[in-house]
Amino acid sequence: MLMQAGMSTGKALDIGAQWEGQLVEGRFRLQQYLGGTPETAVFLTQLDATKVTIKLVLAESLQPDAQLAGWRRVANLSHPNLIRILECGRSWVTGKEVLYVVTEYADENLGQILPVRALSPTEAEAMLRPTIDALSYLHRQGLVHGHLRPSNVMAVYDQLKLSSDSIQAAGASGDRSEVTIYDAPEAIGARLFPAADVWALGVTLAEALTPHSSQPKKDEAAAYWDLPQPFADIVTHCLERDPAVRWKLVDITKRLEEPVIEKIPSPTVDFAKAEEEEEEKSERPWTAFLGLGAIVLLVLAGAIYGLLHRGSIASVEDSRVPSAGAPESRSDATPAPVTNSAGLVRNQVLPNPSQSAKNTIHGRIKIRVKVAVDPSGQVSNAQFIQPGPSKYFARLAMQAAEQWKFSAPTMGGQPLASEWNLLFEFSKAGTTAEGHKIERSASRH
Repeated sequence: MLMQAGMSTGKALDIGAQWEGQLVEGRFRLQQYLGGTPETAVFLTQLDATKVTIKLVLAESLQPDAQLAGWRRVANLSHPNLIRILECGRSWVTGKEVLYVVTEYADENLGQILPVRALSPTEAEAMLRPTIDALSYLHRQGLVHGHLRPSNVMAVYDQLKLSSDSIQAAGASGDRSEVTIYDAPEAIGARLFPAADVWALGVTLAEALTPHSSQPKKDEAAAYWDLPQPFADIVTHCLERDPAVRWKLVDITKRLEEPVIEKIPSPTVDFAKAEEEEEEKSERPWTAFLGLGAIVLLVLAGAIYGLLHRGSIASVEDSRVPSAGAPESRSDATPAPVTNSAGLVRNQVLPNPSQSAKNTIHGRIKIRVKVAVDPSGQVSNAQFIQPGPSKYFARLAMQAAEQWKFSAPTMGGQPLASEWNLLFEFSKAGTTAEGHKIERSASRH
């Protein structure tokens, strides 16, 4: 029940940013164009005040009844590592008949990470295990994913999830309008079976472990990529051209339980040294492998923002708050007061990332938050100055910053509002925080 591209190669889907603001079914407003292909378009929208995505495809480009039946079947699946399909249907938008599918909103995807940095072996294994779990679940249901690649390995909050809109019955046609390295040889003009997902998994794994500058071109075999063990064995057996010889998912799991993973050879770039010499530029961990392999991926936009703004924050006259001491957990206890006639910090709250998340950090992650403090000493507003490269750590820092409490400065016996810059630093060893009062921003309330 795969969406088949029935349009001619010269006929592109006329859906894009120009459709922003349109309504689908009178309920889903197309808020932001997120991307697409010649046959599809994906937008940000809302369902019951919750951020979700909606994918549109022209009804004439596929078999509508079969596609809707496929989406409805997938909507009834239940697995923690699959993106949930929330709704699907048929509608008319600006005179065009479209099929739509509404899914969970993913914060980021692996395809955004790999142009920035390759995964470490530990990170790759943490990606691989829940991916295998999800694929195994689909195969037991008589289904195949059919479109596995880095852009479809996603994160919803702290959970790794695979996209769901391409899932189809095993044995469905594998015809493609465009053939990529992720498509198994038998997928060209034949039918898709679980072995095709194993091929795609092998290519995705090889790509995830290979620095972007060293990756072969699209027409070169991933089997020749330079990989550590046990991943070299896994990729080699996943990319057997004969699907009958190709490893099954259970074989991959068994190989993961064997020898210790060695480091990725790096003949051209010493990444460890680069991270040491340019600590802040290398703050790009594929962070937070939580629970049973759950994942938080780096937000590429946040990384770019952080790089552009590092070192450019205007200096201000401030009084420094000593670094918070406890590295491991959030504390609501009141630290020793800071002597400061212009106002002081009464209570610092530290973010509390899991140890598995901290283990993925290279160097330090620095996040700066500006808070507005009312005369009662409560934070009335908070905004990022430097969000850092990771949405996961940024969210923890913001939640902590909003809970800080201050002793307001006074003038003539009257309390004043004030502003503070808060700096949170995350490392493998723990978390610290310090505050800088912006003297010029103090005002009478």
